[in-house]
Amino acid sequence: MAADDGDLAVLIPLWGREGHDRRCADSAHAATPDALVVFIVSTDDPTPRTLHAHEMLVTIPGPAGQRGDYAIKINAGYRACRARWLFTGADDLDFHPGWWEATADARAAGFNVIGTNDLCNGRVVNGTHSTHSLVRRSYADDGAVADQQHAIYHEGYWHEYCQPPEASIWMADATFRPIGDVTPGDRVVGWERVPAGSMTLRAFTESTVLAVRERDAPLVRVTCASGRVVRCTPDHRWLNGAWSPGLPAGREYVTPTVGRTLLHVVDEPDPVPDDLARVAGWLAGIYDGEGSRIQIAQDIEANPEVRAAIRAALNKLDVDYAETDRTYGFTLRGGRQGYLDFLLRIDPVRRDGLLEAILGGRANGTVRNRWGGRRFGEKDRIVTVEPDGDSRVISLTTTTGNYVGQGYASRNCDDELVGTAVARGTFVSVHEAVVEHLHWLVGKADRDDPVYVHGTKYSRLSRRHFLWRRKLWRPS
Repeated sequence: MAADDGDLAVLIPLWGREGHDRRCADSAHAATPDALVVFIVSTDDPTPRTLHAHEMLVTIPGPAGQRGDYAIKINAGYRACRARWLFTGADDLDFHPGWWEATADARAAGFNVIGTNDLCNGRVVNGTHSTHSLVRRSYADDGAVADQQHAIYHEGYWHEYCQPPEASIWMADATFRPIGDVTPGDRVVGWERVPAGSMTLRAFTESTVLAVRERDAPLVRVTCASGRVVRCTPDHRWLNGAWSPGLPAGREYVTPTVGRTLLHVVDEPDPVPDDLARVAGWLAGIYDGEGSRIQIAQDIEANPEVRAAIRAALNKLDVDYAETDRTYGFTLRGGRQGYLDFLLRIDPVRRDGLLEAILGGRANGTVRNRWGGRRFGEKDRIVTVEPDGDSRVISLTTTTGNYVGQGYASRNCDDELVGTAVARGTFVSVHEAVVEHLHWLVGKADRDDPVYVHGTKYSRLSRRHFLWRRKLWRPS
């Protein structure tokens, strides 16, 4: 091909679905006559193809459907052409007239990942995600994914990053909630990189949940050297605690594999037993009156009885503390975990000081000293990974691109292209750019309702929405 393939290349990975390649390509040519259409196939695809003008065929090694098949094919198509913009397509798309022109303002404004409207996925329609996107070539060259250059998608992405509904998520108020109970708009504990001299450190910050999705997927049971156990899908991405053999240096997130190291952040404290509830309530009142950050003041000479009662309450609640000889009274110990245990066991009204000590910054999110001289997390090596059946699983998308799940640092359960672009502030959704993702609806509009019912299990469309969409590809 020429050194310059023009403004747009439509990348279409093929899956052996007869007739889809030509229908999709014709749709793309009709909407964008000057675009290059790039078909990408696996070596085991025997289908003969006749290429038309402005078309290219790229063959990748390996069988169709291999792990990361879609990402591998999209990356291969991007590397084979030189177009300035790349559309991450599929062979079941219908390109509506004007979709490319509708993105002109976003392209001129400098956005690097531009989401199109598939008229189906709720998150796509409301502009928080993109099923198929326009990607600026220079953005892919510089690293569209977090840990490698010259790639649009990470090739380990299985579209299944998730955790089971009971997995605990660390919320921004330092409490914990099952991921199945988390909803968009909730605030969780995330992190960001902040300057620290000649380097940067991870600092906790408040992160807002943008989207929650669910699906059925296989799980694995991951046991770490500490004895802690997490359950997740085989491709869930956890923050890497240390570089591991076989991984490129600097890869920040890894899937659960024996020998790799995850970063443990915090454990959810055990609840206070019912017989100690009154002790915890009394101590909360004492802290509200006499507490400051990680200390409880009580002069031993002025109030010996109260001081003795505080000591007894701390011991009953198994709080780690140090006692001074005189005025200052009691100082909490145990670092982040110790302070968190104390906060959640007694539940005081005055929380900001403890939250600042736990998160390393002000409770309202203002940076003062977020990391507080303490480690962000502790390395925990994986010792076993075992199949753990199938389950309903939940995924989160947050504003920081990360959160703490089951006590460990985790990345967004989302498409890494869009998730990373959102985090970098270079993603925009263009509602008028309609490239419809037909999926199961293609050719099924005239069939019986059971087909529609089966489809709505996945798409969650209303019957009214279904009938409206059908008119788009079957004009009256």
